[in-house]
Amino acid sequence: MLLRGATENEVREAIIDGERDVAKSGRFASRKTFEFNAISPINNKRYALKTVEVIWIDEPEEIVVVTTKVYYHNT
Repeated sequence: MLLRGATENEVREAIIDGERDVAKSGRFASRKTFEFNAISPINNKRYALKTVEVIWIDEPEEIVVVTTKVYYHNT
């Protein structure tokens, strides 16, 4: 998660407030775009926005995050 440039709060926000889709194998995908206006930790280029996409499972007692993807962009 942190290696890709997403914070725990951004992951939570994406799950709670983001656009939600059904993914494979009973999983869910949620994504949310955030203002970024900084340099990407991936390629050292400046981007205005970043989209955090989270693949997760809704277990009875908790939400389990399977993976987190971060996309940096300017539009």
